Amino acid sequence: MHIVSPAARPRSLSDYDRERAEEHRLLRIEEMRAEVERRDAGLFKAHPRMCPDCGGRLLSKGLSEPVSFVCLAGGFEVRIHRLRCAACGQTTYPIDAEVDRATRVLPSAAEHLVRLVLSAGSYERAAEEAAFHLGIRTCSSTLHRLVATEASQVSDSLAGEAERMLATGECPHERVALAGGDLYMAIDGGHVAARAKGSFEIKAAVAWSGVREVSTGRFELTGREGYAALEPASAFFPKVAALAIRSGALTASRTVVLADGADWIRNGVRDWMPGALYVLDWTHLERRVREVLCRAEDEGVLRSVLAALRRADPHAALSVLRAWTPPHDDRRLYRRLLRYIRVNAQGIANHALVDVHGSGAIEKAVDLIVSRRYKLRGMSWSEEGAAALLPFLVMRYNKTWKSHWDV
Repeated sequence: MHIVSPAARPRSLSDYDRERAEEHRLLRIEEMRAEVERRDAGLFKAHPRMCPDCGGRLLSKGLSEPVSFVCLAGGFEVRIHRLRCAACGQTTYPIDAEVDRATRVLPSAAEHLVRLVLSAGSYERAAEEAAFHLGIRTCSSTLHRLVATEASQVSDSLAGEAERMLATGECPHERVALAGGDLYMAIDGGHVAARAKGSFEIKAAVAWSGVREVSTGRFELTGREGYAALEPASAFFPKVAALAIRSGALTASRTVVLADGADWIRNGVRDWMPGALYVLDWTHLERRVREVLCRAEDEGVLRSVLAALRRADPHAALSVLRAWTPPHDDRRLYRRLLRYIRVNAQGIANHALVDVHGSGAIEKAVDLIVSRRYKLRGMSWSEEGAAALLPFLVMRYNKTWKSHWDV
């Protein structure tokens, strides 16, 4: 009896494509392994043999055990040269001049991994997507170290310009010369759940010079630049002032600052931007009023107060409110509303001088920089972990991502 085996199933184009891609990936890994070995040998040969810690003499200790490296094609292992100080015993690896020792991730792969961390929603998910999309198998702790290492190398140009401005009086270089046009700025903060207890606030500011239509019904801010930091207002506002100067405040006819009325913002604008026109965001103001005057029988008072505020007349609004008697349960909110209108009276009156009445620009910036990454369900953060991601989120918002990675 003859047994006839079924004909082998012909390979599909998908099978062929996957096989060729895997062959190409493995070939690239071998090429990168050879390149790392070559670079390591060259750096070892050219090393000055002086200990960076104590200045002692470094002696060769041969090749190390296999060390894992990560490139865009995946992971591989290489034995690298090592040197040891005869005086203090510190071990030095010449390859550290090109590849960070904490992660051994090549810069080309680091850019893609950090981008995944920003968009994946969590470090664990980013590790899964790196394995699926890039073929890079790594763990969340490695990604944590990678982000922290790369964040320490990000240059905060605003911080440097603010420091020079305070120390020497040297103004930042204007990125935009407005030549009589208006400069608009908006400032706000986003609260993030803390790992230990409570929350902390990430402060953000955006500067722009105008609006243009990019397609039907779609607009974008022109000359837009944002900044965000996890720091007290006393350290944040010098950078906001530097951002204003860099965005054209010295050549603008006026600088308009929109905010939600928070005390730290109002005081910061007063102290660091004395010539700016402070404008209270209308949406926050109306929400505060409706929160107090929420009963059906308060409709007449509500209309009178809002009409006065729309006329940019805070004193008339206060007069109407003071003549109204709130329910006993709402007296705390009533007193808070009176104070809110009183301390922001100038910001309300300035609505008569501008044609921009809302701080939607900063609300969107806080959403893109803070909320979409730090406020996902169940998330809590340490201040160190949140601060490490922040420079990359700001770079992505400003569309200057390549300025760091192409160096």
